Amino acid sequence: MNYPLPTDPTQTVNALYGVAFQMRIHTEVSNRPATFIIDREGILRYERRATTYGDRPKPNDILAELKKL
Repeated sequence: MNYPLPTDPTQTVNALYGVAFQMRIHTEVSNRPATFIIDREGILRYERRATTYGDRPKPNDILAELKKL
């Protein structure tokens, strides 16, 4: 399965989606882990914002969401 996985070095998209610099990990402020699936038309189809650093969807959960598209 091929899909783009963009990076965000300027933190622009992170801020737009409300996940930039919201967690304290060690002594640094870090981005909040989040997963978003956006379809080819640019519609947000899935979102999950973590409550802790380790709170992330399992790969099978993400694949199930992608299959719905």
